[in-house]
Amino acid sequence: ADAGRLRYVIGTEVPVPGGADHALDGVPPTPARAARETLETHRAAFTAAGLGGAWRRVMALVVQPGVEFGQRD
Repeated sequence: ADAGRLRYVIGTEVPVPGGADHALDGVPPTPARAARETLETHRAAFTAAGLGGAWRRVMALVVQPGVEFGQRD
């Protein structure tokens, strides 16, 4: 595969496969501040690892939008 064509999705708010397996009363959305901190932490890690070229191919940041879907939804 041509590495220049690869794109990356990063983040720490990744749901478990299949969604929630229990009832949730509510799911708070990711605060903008937390999303910015996550983005900057990942950027710093890519830079420290010498992966500036890969960082330029990051296309999305996973956040919690405030809803959750499970096995029964």
